[in-house]
Amino acid sequence: MENSDEKALIPGDQESKKADYSATDNDSDPKMMTSTEVITRIGFGWGQAMQCAVLWLGFFAEAAEIFIMPILSTRLYVEWQLSPSLEAALGACSYAGFALSYPIWGFISDWIGRKKSLILANTWITIWGGACALAPSLYWLLAFRLLFSLAGGIVNIMFPFYYEFLPPKQRWLGFVTGTVGFTFGGMYPIILAYFMLDNERGDTWRYYVAFTVIPCAVFVILMILIVDESPRFLVSANRVQDAKRILGKLAKRNNYKLSEDYELKMEEERASSKSFSESVKAILNDRHIAKSLICILFFGISTRYIIYGLAFVKTELLFLAGETADYCSGSHEKSYLLTKEDYLKLMVLQSFDLFGNAIGAYFLLFEVSLRASGLLCYSVGTAAMLLLYSCPHVWTALCLVVLCRSFTYGFISNMWFSLSAETPHLLTSLIIRPRDQFIYVLH
Repeated sequence: MENSDEKALIPGDQESKKADYSATDNDSDPKMMTSTEVITRIGFGWGQAMQCAVLWLGFFAEAAEIFIMPILSTRLYVEWQLSPSLEAALGACSYAGFALSYPIWGFISDWIGRKKSLILANTWITIWGGACALAPSLYWLLAFRLLFSLAGGIVNIMFPFYYEFLPPKQRWLGFVTGTVGFTFGGMYPIILAYFMLDNERGDTWRYYVAFTVIPCAVFVILMILIVDESPRFLVSANRVQDAKRILGKLAKRNNYKLSEDYELKMEEERASSKSFSESVKAILNDRHIAKSLICILFFGISTRYIIYGLAFVKTELLFLAGETADYCSGSHEKSYLLTKEDYLKLMVLQSFDLFGNAIGAYFLLFEVSLRASGLLCYSVGTAAMLLLYSCPHVWTALCLVVLCRSFTYGFISNMWFSLSAETPHLLTSLIIRPRDQFIYVLH
């Protein structure tokens, strides 16, 4: 049953959101401020722009390494004469570790910090992503892709990272920047394929795989040189002086004169860092919370399937259409290699994800509720997927896939912004302490 406390936690309640995140000039002790209040006074400037640019590259690099698989698996299906089940195994291994990596990297991020965890995870991705280029056989390649995927969940650390160093009024811009980076990262493997993969069989795919890990390596270097640790994390880790030093550095980059005559305090959490046993007990004892948790898990699974799974569907549709005019009953002769024309088509289709980014920006800018955006996007996506079963012309089918992905991208931006609005100091709370974070789903 709803009550006033629950309503205060609903991200759709914009009035309470603004009140929570605005600078509190009327605080009882004006010298005691949270990191958010200090950042609000500093404002948005060159300091945050530099961090946003580096995190943009992080999303780009992650997407590049993920979306290589639809092209690579289709290529190896022909070159190595794989069975459909082994081709599917390539994709499955690429994502199998994601489920484990989300909570793992949440714990690591709470332990060593946001910056160090991002550096460590992307170094891991660079190593095992590059190892794939040297794989002597399919089973080695499967093992390397599985190891790579164990760091795939690090992308979810970047969203809270945006949230923790941007002023409240610019937070939506950070989330849109991240999703746009992810979209352009999905284009990168297609551009590489256009220039590096020809119609002849051979080992060109190995050079192709090696080039896709370059953005990850560059991201690691820039993280070390440019990005600072989250002040919010440092305060929660009792490293207050380090947090003040970084805030001072941020103010200097933004040409803002920040007085040192203040003290940092912990932020009042809208989603508290409860113990694991307390959260489990809350889920078992409160039907509303249990249903909310099920809903958010469903949203997470479905959005991952749409974004990652439909990337394979697009490539497979072009592959089957290349084998036979009737893609619904492809010959599966394992003789057709994607051409430069096919890669151009994929590039055009991928660019429509920018439309999804625009939808997400609209939701965030005009504060569309999560419920309304979810109903709209999932209704459009469901209708598009149902129409695929009528086996329309290949370009109609591809347009339906693009439509579904675009609206899902819009919803993802709104969902992550809302989840980050509930983020406790401990990121693992996003995974194992769901009581307060997920309360909004049914509203």
